[in-house]
Amino acid sequence: MKNRICRLSAGSLALSLAFFLPAGLFASHLPTTPADLVLGQTDFTHNTANLTDGRGITTPYGVAVDTATGRVYVADQNNNRVQVFDRAGVFQRQFSLNTSGTSSTPSDRSQGITGDSGGRIYVADSFQGQVQVFDVQGQLLSTIGSYGEGPGQFRSPVSLAVDSYGRLLVASANNSRIELIGLDGFIQLVATPPSQVIPVGTQASFSISLAGPGPFTYQWRKGTNNLSDNPTIAGAASATLTLTAVSTDDTGTYSVVVTSPSGTFVSPAALLTVLTPPTIIDTFGPFDLDPCAPVKRPWATATNHFTIEDDGLSKKWQGLVWCNPPYGPKTGDWLARCAEHNNCLALVFARTDTQAFQKSVWPFAKSLFFIAGRLSFCHVNGDPGGTAGAPSLLIAYGKLAHQRLRDNQIIAGQYLQNLPSKLVLGSA
Repeated sequence: MKNRICRLSAGSLALSLAFFLPAGLFASHLPTTPADLVLGQTDFTHNTANLTDGRGITTPYGVAVDTATGRVYVADQNNNRVQVFDRAGVFQRQFSLNTSGTSSTPSDRSQGITGDSGGRIYVADSFQGQVQVFDVQGQLLSTIGSYGEGPGQFRSPVSLAVDSYGRLLVASANNSRIELIGLDGFIQLVATPPSQVIPVGTQASFSISLAGPGPFTYQWRKGTNNLSDNPTIAGAASATLTLTAVSTDDTGTYSVVVTSPSGTFVSPAALLTVLTPPTIIDTFGPFDLDPCAPVKRPWATATNHFTIEDDGLSKKWQGLVWCNPPYGPKTGDWLARCAEHNNCLALVFARTDTQAFQKSVWPFAKSLFFIAGRLSFCHVNGDPGGTAGAPSLLIAYGKLAHQRLRDNQIIAGQYLQNLPSKLVLGSA
């Protein structure tokens, strides 16, 4: 096995035709020129794997050509990858197939490969009994089918094709049949970006694109809970979901359930992580504990962290606490806990009219700092970000947090101390 792909000129077609001609005519129709292009093991003497460029093809089992761009996609079986070449045979890139939907173990049995008009790449995994679906850059979008003998199940899917109606044909060898799968409801989730890490108070959006005529209905979810439109959520029943003025409480996975004539489909999930601006942490830190930290964070907000998985509200707090609580119905619970701990600096929206503010801020806070304007953010890569959806406020509970606010000379705003222990509400 020489592990290469050969492109033959038009004259070489005689070789394949010869097998259907009488034996006496066979020899006269053999091509007399070699292939005009070879991908992979171009020296004709080696078959060594090479994971850094296109020369190391090992057991190429499938080839697909994008007729619009001329790109060639090769299912490089024993290397568990797809290699991509341009129309001139120049290696462009590769992407891994080690992301199986039914097993984290590479199968080493990827065979057929094809593409559709929507730019998706389909690869048959004959061992796992499924078809993996990728975008043109190699991002896994989803999987189709599973191992078995029932409808929509495969045993040794070895060859793929897409017809002019946008239907995927799967040759299921050990089931002795061809499965015809409508792609009208196949979902490609496009997050902006795919997995977002954004600051508190900014905006996040997720959208999907669908191939086929529909009609489609949509239901966005956070985790397994259905979302509905409210002042900070728009498009819960449309193709695009938008979250405004996000808080750390919005951290989680988002997916959409789509209903179409072909059935109900659930998209892959996209992770959203919402973080406190690092400037605030750098100015007023260091802190001993962040009890409501994101599960994944590119920078530390404190020495120790509790996440939503730990239920930081119920844990024991120690030392100087940084608290940027989830904005919403439970904000008051977090502020009440800050008042109880009395060694805490909290960041919330400056909504002094709320019940939580009346109960847990005015009677207990040592000082306040109203940040000038709207907080400006930057993304984790250093690029400028957006601004918060409302004015922000820092609340100092206890002496140490009060000193951090009082000594601030970096962030502009108005400092207020000697707060009233009781506040009488009424008309002037």
